[in-house]
Amino acid sequence: MALAAALALLHGVAPPASAQVETEAPLDDRQSIVDPMSEIRRHFRAVLNTTWWAEDPERIPDGYRVVVHYPDGWRGNPTGKAMSFCPERDHRLWQVAEILEIQPEYDNRRWPPFECRK
Repeated sequence: MALAAALALLHGVAPPASAQVETEAPLDDRQSIVDPMSEIRRHFRAVLNTTWWAEDPERIPDGYRVVVHYPDGWRGNPTGKAMSFCPERDHRLWQVAEILEIQPEYDNRRWPPFECRK
């Protein structure tokens, strides 16, 4: 600040008021992911095969919800299968979310969701 004021006086310019001086705020972990929605989409593109698809994520308290559509003819427990789609514990998504709720849609109906947690 003192250097900026001295340089400003040398050049005939008034120094900036202290409120105008930009300071670098420390980045918190949430700022390291630019777009959490893109990160979620990228995750589901990686874990779902071509006959499965996920809707765009939606914001919920403390996290996000994703509806995953299961293919016709698939057999099994939809909610149980949803557990396998959870991101790993060290996934970047956990920097911005506490919860990722996966809502299965199978046989033209919604099944109980599963919450992946940090």
